[in-house]
Amino acid sequence: RFAGVESEALTTALPDLAFSTGSACTSARVEPSHVLRAMGLDDDAAHGALRFSFGRFTTAGEVDYAARRIREAVAELRALCPDWQASCFVSESRADAPAGVPA
Repeated sequence: RFAGVESEALTTALPDLAFSTGSACTSARVEPSHVLRAMGLDDDAAHGALRFSFGRFTTAGEVDYAARRIREAVAELRALCPDWQASCFVSESRADAPAGVPA
């Protein structure tokens, strides 16, 4: 999860990366992952989770590229809303998260 950025917005902003929202165990369902809930995430946090997969042929360069693109996309989405900690890409239930706490 990236504070201030909805997972769906990030998915749209990164068409060149292969990742998905949620967990594999609930990819066909709308409810949050029972695995993520068991790890202590609330429903909103579990819904905002992103899943990246790596294979044995994934190179360090590909990981670096993905990390760079993710940082860029998060920054671009946050720039669309200078007050992103209070609103914009944060759903109502997460908008009041304390500063410094990932939303």
